[in-house]
Amino acid sequence: FLSVNGGNAYSTTTSFAVSHVDYTLDAGGSGVASSALTVASAALANNACGSFGSPTPVSDGTFNGSDATCYRFSLTGMDNVGNVATTTFDVKVDTTAPSQPTVTFANLSSGNTHDDGAGTLYYRPSAGGTFRVDAASTDAESGVQGYTFSPLSGFASTNQSGASLNVTFNGSSSGSGAFTVHATNNAGLDSSDAGYNVTADSTAPSGGSLTVNGTAATGAGSSSYLTSGGSVAVATTPYSDGGSGLASQVVTVQQATLSNDSCGAYGGASVVGGASYGVANGTCYLFTITATDNVGNVTTAHTTV
Repeated sequence: FLSVNGGNAYSTTTSFAVSHVDYTLDAGGSGVASSALTVASAALANNACGSFGSPTPVSDGTFNGSDATCYRFSLTGMDNVGNVATTTFDVKVDTTAPSQPTVTFANLSSGNTHDDGAGTLYYRPSAGGTFRVDAASTDAESGVQGYTFSPLSGFASTNQSGASLNVTFNGSSSGSGAFTVHATNNAGLDSSDAGYNVTADSTAPSGGSLTVNGTAATGAGSSSYLTSGGSVAVATTPYSDGGSGLASQVVTVQQATLSNDSCGAYGGASVVGGASYGVANGTCYLFTITATDNVGNVTTAHTTV
């Protein structure tokens, strides 16, 4: 009989119990000549034992070993004509927890998700899409056995696959908050938690403005007349976004024929740069400012000259 570390193949301490009962019976054969308990050691790396050294005698009681080491205990009995019976048990000693995971985001659906590079993933629920949370930890001794993600609620679906948490969101999704993930090694030790944030962003940029020909653009659209001169003044103030951040702000203009105080069909848009824009008589000019945040929320304002 051989009992080592309570039958556990891993030890998170360098000391553990060893006990045995020597071979005493030989089933009517030549009789037991010897029974010996020995231990051999090997380096433990990535949950694999290296080459074991020569076995040495060991006694029952508390065995004191070292971290990052495999120990092979062998109870060997021999009868008087050389028949041998052996019972072995291996213990891997790992007293060190895995490293705190590094968290990254991947599989981001285009136009409605944004990784701010500082541990926060923004998403726009109304568009629907996906993102993935990846965790990466190391453990030089027994190796990483798995990862535990704190629950993400308020999403269409979440599914963990190994070191990744796959998330699908839709127009009903509201999941936001601070979340964690930790790694567990094969010896059962947990790493410290790594944190990350997920934030729903349905708010468009605000605070900016466009003024053309002295008239402020509005969401519903404004208008003014130019009765002299060959250009109009164009002025803007920047938009801001308290969520995923401002991605772009652009002013464009479209032209149409002016006839009987009505504007005809507008042509394609071109970007306006500078503080003035040249105009021609008998023409309508539709100026639009468009501000877009990093998950695709958009604010627009218009004015016609």
